[in-house]
Amino acid sequence: MVQAGLLNRRVNFRQRAPMTNTPGVLRVGYVNYGSQEWAAYEDGRPATIPFFDLNLTAKSGTVTVRDSSFTRSLTREHRVVVDDEEFEITSIAFPGRPDGAISMAVVGVASRASFAREVEQRGEEITIRRVTSTGPAIEKTVRAIISGYTPDELVGGITQVDRKLTISAEDLEREPNPFPLPLRRGGSDKAVVRGQLMTLEDIDDSSMRMAGQLIAYRVRAKG
Repeated sequence: MVQAGLLNRRVNFRQRAPMTNTPGVLRVGYVNYGSQEWAAYEDGRPATIPFFDLNLTAKSGTVTVRDSSFTRSLTREHRVVVDDEEFEITSIAFPGRPDGAISMAVVGVASRASFAREVEQRGEEITIRRVTSTGPAIEKTVRAIISGYTPDELVGGITQVDRKLTISAEDLEREPNPFPLPLRRGGSDKAVVRGQLMTLEDIDDSSMRMAGQLIAYRVRAKG
């Protein structure tokens, strides 16, 4: 039997949201499943998870909960939220007796938290600037991963001097003084990248989402 003192965290379980029949309304990702449970969490080795053309570093570990009719309904299709971080369940070990504990191997999903760890390692600070006709420019310092374009990508007006910016959505939204969204292309919004003023083009705020949450903007910056 699992000792009550070891179950020192409150965790939430989540399931895939049902499909909607309302035209124009998108599936929202994951929603809460059941009520909070007491659990124990033990960290494992960091895991690497692919997210588009990035490899993010995610936490992995083991979640232990009491055996109950609810926890026995959990499958690998569910997710668990521990300390505000969401994990996939990769395997579940059920006990041989009903008063035991259920152990789950978990790995973090692509999220703002995992992207923040990656951008902390590989990213740089840039400034997003909006020129206005009514006052001083609006500026926000954000973290971004900066890269060039491969020869195969040099099509449709993209040149070797253009830069691919993967910009933290969380940084743009951060209080105080969040940057007024959406980002604008074609001249009114610019980025200061390594001291160079560049115009934002081809702003993608759709691709880099996970379960409906925008994690990062993918932007082509033109010098």
